[in-house]
Amino acid sequence: MTTAPLTPAEAEGLIARFRNQTSKKKGFEERTGIPTAAYEMVAAKDIFLMMAPAGMGGVNTRPGVAGPEGVTVNVCECPPGNGPLMHIHQRTGETFMCLKGRFELRMGRTPEGEVVTHLDPFDLVPMPPGLWRQFRNVTEETAYLLVITAGGRESFGDIYYTPEVGAEIAQRFGGTVRDTFVNKLGYHFEVPQPAQ
Repeated sequence: MTTAPLTPAEAEGLIARFRNQTSKKKGFEERTGIPTAAYEMVAAKDIFLMMAPAGMGGVNTRPGVAGPEGVTVNVCECPPGNGPLMHIHQRTGETFMCLKGRFELRMGRTPEGEVVTHLDPFDLVPMPPGLWRQFRNVTEETAYLLVITAGGRESFGDIYYTPEVGAEIAQRFGGTVRDTFVNKLGYHFEVPQPAQ
């Protein structure tokens, strides 16, 4: 088999440079109709979509590079005290790796999260479907967490928060914003039944 040599331009096209990425938050309100402050309630302060399947991105930003089906790679940038609220995925797994800083990780089989531990730089934990999870930067500086999500393309909106979170969003931002999370992003505000 004869192939042409890889060019520097082709090689560069395979690299997602962090410095060139834009946070999912940029333009989020215009793309979704959800106020940035409401999104920041349920997600990390800034999320950078480094890799996703070709054509994926939806209401999010374009990924840095196209990757294999069923896998996304994000870098979450969290100022002190920041992180998403407790949530669960029923069909997708997530893997967390602390890149910089220190994260408190709460996880469990209930929305309260029975176990609290910490991730230091380069600590890694796979979070299988069906476990509640929440991470929070516990340092005084901005911290970074690598988040790899794996599952079918149709499963990436597989995010559940408690009814109380939905009620708080509705109270602070209106019922329409809560409904937009559900209808546009596929988020759920209910405790799911255990996966079969």
